[in-house]
Amino acid sequence: HNPAPGLPIGAAQQNMDQEPSLETRRLAAGCLASWAEANDANRGKLMGLGLAGVVANAARDATGRSSSAALELQWELVRIIAALSEGSLPASLHRDTQVSSSTNHHRPSADYQYPSKRQRRQPPRHAAAEHALASCVDPLLFIAADAAVEGDEALAAFALAALAKVAAVGGPPVTATLNTSNVLPLLHKLASGCGTALRAEVACMVQWLARIRVLREPNDIALWRDWLLDGLFRQVSNLRQPGGVKYQLEQEDRLVGRDELHAPPEGVHISCCIDALSTLSALPGTPGLAVAHHWLAAMLEQLASRVWPYNAVVYAGVPSPSPTASSP
Repeated sequence: HNPAPGLPIGAAQQNMDQEPSLETRRLAAGCLASWAEANDANRGKLMGLGLAGVVANAARDATGRSSSAALELQWELVRIIAALSEGSLPASLHRDTQVSSSTNHHRPSADYQYPSKRQRRQPPRHAAAEHALASCVDPLLFIAADAAVEGDEALAAFALAALAKVAAVGGPPVTATLNTSNVLPLLHKLASGCGTALRAEVACMVQWLARIRVLREPNDIALWRDWLLDGLFRQVSNLRQPGGVKYQLEQEDRLVGRDELHAPPEGVHISCCIDALSTLSALPGTPGLAVAHHWLAAMLEQLASRVWPYNAVVYAGVPSPSPTASSP
């Protein structure tokens, strides 16, 4: 490296020894993220060079800084982690597993909407890659917590989406790391009072924690069962309210992950809640059976709340509220 013309050698050496600024780091991380997102070969090269561990250390260093530059750097680091875990679903989960993710990993605008979940390709998995991804678990949790404190729900949701990918492909090392992490307490905090997009990512994360048996305690399962049921029927009710989000019944197959390139956050939330409840109800033993029973009871209650007004009008002799009401 040649010093800039006219710059004393001592000053040039001092500049070279200085730590890169957050903006410089963000630009470098963005370039690496774009390269990793390009194809599987690039991702394989970066994993082989140990980039996951380097990114994990950089993410740890970037957290705890209350500045927009630090949050922008964290966004690019999450992009890298998401890209490195891209396309690594094991064969046993490849057909029916969906991981929520964005088709555009660049920093979103204020009106950013999270698009669909989509299936991934499956390159070979290696033990070294699984251990490397395990080192990214805690940094992603730190980033999600930082973003929530700063009110950046888009970044918090993106960090959880990347963590769901890591959980899906990371194997036993990631499962072991999640078992000793604070992921469940963090999800509890994020689930209270957050926006629709972030709630959808929390639901997706709950699904994966149940799949890999990190979520296994009966009390925790019951807590998330109630939260998911409340969110599911609240969103369904909002979709049907006058003046709410207009979403036709014939489009509901888009709500379960079929080609949702631009699905509204409400639809993605419903889909994630359904997926998480399905996974919880499939758990072995009494906890899974209890989830299925509560889900069925909640659906029957919702159905009864819609059928009763009709019965009250038709069979109880209550005057019809509309002259166009039809006879049974």
